[in-house]
Amino acid sequence: MVAKFIDRIFQDYVSKYKKDYKEIDYQKFINILEESIDIARSNYEKIKSPKTSSLNLYLRIWINNSLEAELMKVRIARFYLLASYRSTGRYFTIFPYDSHIELNIKLFDAPINERPNTWRDFNLPMKEIEKRFINMTFERIEHGKIEGFKSYVDMFLSKYKIPEDEFIRFQANFDNFIDYSNKILPEINNLPDWFYSNFNLPCYMCLLSTMPFKYLDEVLIFIEKEYPVLRRYKNKIGIKVGDSRRMAYLLEEDFFEIHLSKYDNINHQSITLIHELGHVNNYLSYFKKGIDPLVMGKHVIESQALEFEMSILKKISDLAYRSFFADILLVFRRILFEIEIYKNPNQNLSKLYAETFNRCFKGAKQKENPLYILDDQIVLKPFNSLPHAVAAGNLISRNIR
Repeated sequence: MVAKFIDRIFQDYVSKYKKDYKEIDYQKFINILEESIDIARSNYEKIKSPKTSSLNLYLRIWINNSLEAELMKVRIARFYLLASYRSTGRYFTIFPYDSHIELNIKLFDAPINERPNTWRDFNLPMKEIEKRFINMTFERIEHGKIEGFKSYVDMFLSKYKIPEDEFIRFQANFDNFIDYSNKILPEINNLPDWFYSNFNLPCYMCLLSTMPFKYLDEVLIFIEKEYPVLRRYKNKIGIKVGDSRRMAYLLEEDFFEIHLSKYDNINHQSITLIHELGHVNNYLSYFKKGIDPLVMGKHVIESQALEFEMSILKKISDLAYRSFFADILLVFRRILFEIEIYKNPNQNLSKLYAETFNRCFKGAKQKENPLYILDDQIVLKPFNSLPHAVAAGNLISRNIR
């Protein structure tokens, strides 16, 4: 039985290895499989009940993780062999990796009336930064071609398992999604003059005088009533407040760890918690069916979590649900900007960033906006928001119909 199990997984991964190896080291491959099975089986016995998955699925997930880690080593090595990546290095020389997040926090932590001065005090060499950013963008496009993709965005469609025809429909209906989102936003009279300025990220959630939750425990209690499976596995879910927003399934402990940002207020932490609990709920559903969620691809996983999130928001507060569409518009703006710069990097990016904002937020009249360089998703994790954006478009399409 074990031999057949190994053979099935071996066949699945041979095609992946052929992309990365000229000659596959079959014995090394088999050794990784056999070692993973022994370690995973031993670890499974130590996990406290209730266990979230069967032994068979647990073994498959463990083996998949081990093989993906091995593949990643090969891909990283190839990454440095395929191109020199000098432009990327030159960009981060003038604007170090950590500075993007650090300055973003410093700018948006300042009172709105002080942000223009805070930005000027950064004294960033914007012309040179933009020049190097454009060169880095060209380098990324070339990397996509070397990997065999016709465009840089196609590389991420493949990575996130987004069907090409679905992405084409998403682009074709982009303005319909934007129009719908703007119409559903709460009607708030006399928006502040600075609401659509360069130095503000529009948030209707923060304009609301009341929100249903004052504490994160209240969020958990509400959702557990709606989804009893989460109550059953309550002791398998932990919350950490730090620098990131994400959910991680810790395989060794059979435990879901949700990370919330310490820079967010309770409203935004609540929204993040709802979204990440959506991921936990979907993981548990897949585990019950004997499916490894990661095999489904980030597009499917993100779509289901977003649907969960919007369903919960509808139940807790109409205003919270409607306000959430400002967050969706910000994701649309980011993706629209990224699509345009990877089509044609050689343009005025500050002007493009303003234009994409004005397109997404009706009534906005920005002329130039250089703050794209502080968006760590754009600079450090290109197209990371693509699954979220396409998922939001699909959900809006249902409402439009």
